[in-house]
Order: sequence, then C-alpha cells, then structure tokens
Amino acid sequence: MSARMNPLRGLGWLPPLTTFWLFTTFVVSYAMGVAVGEVKPLFPYISDTGTRPPTSCVFGQFLNMAAALFGVNVFVRYRQVQFQLSHEEKIIRNLNTIGLIFGMMGALGMSIVANFQETAVLWMHLIGASFAFGLGWAYCVIQSWLSHFMYKGAFHSRALFLFRMFMTVLMFVLFIVTYVEGIEGEAMSDRSSTNPPPTIDFPFSFLFLNEVGGEKSPVNNQSSKHTDLSAIFEWLLGLSLGLFLVSFTSEFSNMRAETRVFVDSEDSSLPALDDNFSS
Repeated sequence: MSARMNPLRGLGWLPPLTTFWLFTTFVVSYAMGVAVGEVKPLFPYISDTGTRPPTSCVFGQFLNMAAALFGVNVFVRYRQVQFQLSHEEKIIRNLNTIGLIFGMMGALGMSIVANFQETAVLWMHLIGASFAFGLGWAYCVIQSWLSHFMYKGAFHSRALFLFRMFMTVLMFVLFIVTYVEGIEGEAMSDRSSTNPPPTIDFPFSFLFLNEVGGEKSPVNNQSSKHTDLSAIFEWLLGLSLGLFLVSFTSEFSNMRAETRVFVDSEDSSLPALDDNFSS
C-alpha cells in the first residue's frame, strides 16, 4: 500500500489506537467483573465494572492510559488547527484554544473516573464523569465547527463536518438520557426503599441482579428499567466518543511528531554535540 493511501502513516495510528485502548478497557473490566460476580451480565454501568479489586486495579490502570492517549490526541489536534488556521480571525484561533482546554479537562475527567471509584468517593467520581462526557462533548462540538473552516468548499471537509455534527448531536442526546434516566432510577429506588414492591421471578432473572454488599439482591423492577436504560446509553455514549475520535485518522496521517534536544554551547562541562538533535 502506498504512503498516500495508508491512513495510518504519520500520526494516523494515534486516534484508532486510543479508541481501541478505550474499548479494551471497557471490555476487559466488564469481562472480569462478570467472571468474579461483581456485576450483572446485562446492563451494568461502565464504572460498575471497576469498583472492587482486582477489577478496579485493571480498570484504573487501563483508563489512565486511555486518558493519557486522549490528551495526546487533543494536543496534536490543537497544533494541527493552529497551523492550518493561523490566517483566520482571532475568534477562530481562540476557539481552538478553548477546545484544547476542554479536551484536556475531559482527559482529566477520565483519569478522575479511573482513580476515584463510585463506591469510595462518589461525588468525585461523578465530577470526573461529568468532565469526561460533558466537556468531552463540548470538545467535539468545537472540533466539528473548526473542521468546517479547515477545508472550505472541499467535499472532504463537508463530509467530515456533517459526520462530526451528527455525532455531537447523537452524543448530546445520549448524555441527557444517561443522566436523566439514572437520576430517575435512583429517585424511584429511594422512594420504594421504605415500601418495596413485591419482587417478580422470571426466566434468566439472574442476569438482572444487582450486586449489593457482595450479595445478590433482586432488582426493583420500577427503578431497574431506568437504570438499565441509563447504562445502555452510557455505553453508547462511550462508543460514540470513540468513533468521533477515529474521524481524525486521515488528518493526523499528514502529521508527524519531532523531538529536538538543544545543548547549551556555552557550558564547557558538556561534551561537544551538534547544535540540535532531532528524531
């Protein structure tokens, strides 16, 4: 395959690698959680799969690495836009800077989710999730708009712009449903705790059991439909964010990273080297 046709040349490998590692984090922690009986096989929240050792250790380590990779993507995108839109109005350049801030805060949110389990410090975990999904969505909105200016009039730009705008609208809907249904499920669970409804056994009901204190308890049917829907939309939200990130592949394939080391020539104690070294 020629270099021109290879989308993974340059830094084109970075977005798909980040998405792959993010999905790997979710799948591996989910499989481990189900295997040891920590979560129900159907419709657990992503964070529920990493609340107790050893699953939480794997979830935290993997998600921290995914957050670091996401941060690198954010910076590379910032530099790309900075270079290509250097001639644009100041407001466009400022929008790129805001995108950098939102993206880095989204990466920080992923790290917070990884390090503050919901069973340990719930309020901090929720802040991290809000950063990761909320500011992550805001970052996607900014990048969608910036892509409109990068290749004005080109079909490639229009296609990317429409795809990214569609994904941002989809993520907004998923984000709202995830939070609204989650809050409603928790509210109904609290209301029914003082007067619990009768439980209903049905085939394969073990798939819908919540884990409470290490023991399985029947799910409250009134609240479980809300929490299950919230969990499903959370998984779809994570998937959508990964797909959005993959859309940078072709653009990153035209970029490369370079490291330069400069030596102070006035310091006689250092060995003689070239003025700079690049790789």
